[in-house]
Amino acid sequence: MILNLDLFAQALAVGACLVIVLRCEGTINHMTRTTPLLVRMAFWLLLVGAVGSATCILLAGDVPPWPAVIGVWGAALMLFCPRRLRYLAHRPKGRAEA
Repeated sequence: MILNLDLFAQALAVGACLVIVLRCEGTINHMTRTTPLLVRMAFWLLLVGAVGSATCILLAGDVPPWPAVIGVWGAALMLFCPRRLRYLAHRPKGRAEA
């Protein structure tokens, strides 16, 4: 039973890493010179972390802990959300903006 859960955790983590790699690669390619450095670094670090995690799982057979699997899926699903700051910092309209 433990072996099946370990394989399931590995498969879920590799799947999430694959989603992160596919989404980050396209996003990084579409960045311009005006993209803030913090955004560039965030996507680059997500990409490097996903490739490193998938490599450790596939080559060394590492089994990720369940909180890490849930966290990597959260990051992968976050990449499907709109990445405009106005969506993340939603503020009510004031009288001047109405």
